[in-house]
Amino acid sequence: MIAYNKTSLHNERIQEQSTTAFENNFISKEELQHIKLKYPVQFYTPNIFIRIGLFILTGIILSFSFSLFSMPFLGSFENAWKGLMLFFALVTYAVLEFIVQSNKHYKSGVDDALLWNFAGMLFGSISLMLDAGALTNSLLIFLISLFCSIRFADRIMSVVVFLSFLAILFFLFTDHLGISKAIIPFVLMAASAAVYYLMQSLEKKEGLKNYVHCFTIISIASLLSFYAAGNYYVVREVNNAMFHLTGDGSLPFGWMFWILTVLVPILYIARGIQKKDAIFLRVGLLLIAAMIFTIRY
Repeated sequence: MIAYNKTSLHNERIQEQSTTAFENNFISKEELQHIKLKYPVQFYTPNIFIRIGLFILTGIILSFSFSLFSMPFLGSFENAWKGLMLFFALVTYAVLEFIVQSNKHYKSGVDDALLWNFAGMLFGSISLMLDAGALTNSLLIFLISLFCSIRFADRIMSVVVFLSFLAILFFLFTDHLGISKAIIPFVLMAASAAVYYLMQSLEKKEGLKNYVHCFTIISIASLLSFYAAGNYYVVREVNNAMFHLTGDGSLPFGWMFWILTVLVPILYIARGIQKKDAIFLRVGLLLIAAMIFTIRY
């Protein structure tokens, strides 16, 4: 399922936990070194600055490679470029699998750039071939990002999975089901809450430990989207921009959105304190600022 070596992923988790224990003075430096020697990680993972540099460099190389690859087809580029994008996406994916399997790249910047180039090229080519609308594009993004998340456990890609899922619900309810647009925020809130509890359940499964960081970041995104879907300012602006429902300044269920705008951050903080949950606490403190912004503007 996952592309990376599972033994090294397991050892990396042990090293992360050991480093945290050392930073909290639970183990000595010698014990930490012993653990790292006993549980070696075979990945190539440079520091953050090298990773960013390799990401940018790989992106530039891919751009030039696609340009050079396309030059022989310039005469018929208007008709051929969609197929060229699809072919180049598949070539990029093959290179990605090679450097992960053979060169042991893991969060090196190179694999990140190849992954995002593959996903972008694949989505662009299929979307253009199908002349897809908003709902179809959302479904395409969901499927591609879901595959990338399962195969490479990329955290940002997992957020794309969640956001595209919400987009599918949004466009499905607005364009295809004929349901009142006034209840869409509540649908998105319910979906966000369901995803949060699903992630909490999946985090406890031993067989899915390699995806625990993806589950965590989706949990954070679902808490934020739950608040955003009930925030008075967000709902009013989306209604104005897309549905023109509030041209007179009113908002259906406006009083309920005001209550949610003020109450949700407080409930998050209370939950964080009660359960000693750092995620709820930090998200709640962040949303206090969003609440103040909403009330002021």
